[in-house]
Amino acid sequence: MAEKTELSFWQKVKKGALIGLGIFAGINLTLLLGAPLMAINSLLTFAANGVIYGGMVGAAVGLVDLAAKSLTPQTVKKT
Repeated sequence: MAEKTELSFWQKVKKGALIGLGIFAGINLTLLLGAPLMAINSLLTFAANGVIYGGMVGAAVGLVDLAAKSLTPQTVKKT
């Protein structure tokens, strides 16, 4: 058990380090390209839109799934 928790802990550390390196590299690239505020702003907007649209798609899929589940027993009972 101890080995498994150490593995998952190190996997989390590695994942966090990779995310941090990606953010650091992205910020450095935007600074090198000369338009840091515009680039960071557009990246944040893109990320926010991704979260919003992803949530909307997830909610729509969930509603369709819920409707299908709620309608299925009724149609089975009617027939």
